[in-house]
Amino acid sequence: LLLSAAKDPADPALRVDSFEVLKSKPGDDVREALLYAVQHDPNPGVRLKALSGLRNYESDPATRRALITVLSSDDNPGVRTQAIDLLVPPKLGPVFSPQLAGTLQELVRNEQNEYVRFRCERALQKMNASVDTY
Repeated sequence: LLLSAAKDPADPALRVDSFEVLKSKPGDDVREALLYAVQHDPNPGVRLKALSGLRNYESDPATRRALITVLSSDDNPGVRTQAIDLLVPPKLGPVFSPQLAGTLQELVRNEQNEYVRFRCERALQKMNASVDTY
């Protein structure tokens, strides 16, 4: 029922509440629902709640690919910032990947939001990667 409610197109509040409960539950079906919501839900509040649920899966390769996609394409700066936090955790060492570094470098060059651009620069520094592309 919670997975169905998480996809209810008529009620974003119901989707947020569903993800609040689901984020503590393990399982591939939960991860898939969170990944779908973070990439496709029209409501940024729902996407943020789904992102918080993905903390349990942040080392999963499919999750990391989806987060990179969100980082490069979501229209909400808060969602993009949260994606950076999951990809480059503030307290843990970042998991370097050329794709992530390239996405962060691209955002440093083109990002309109100063805070997101700053966070990308900091993430690249943590990864010991160049802010510039070559």
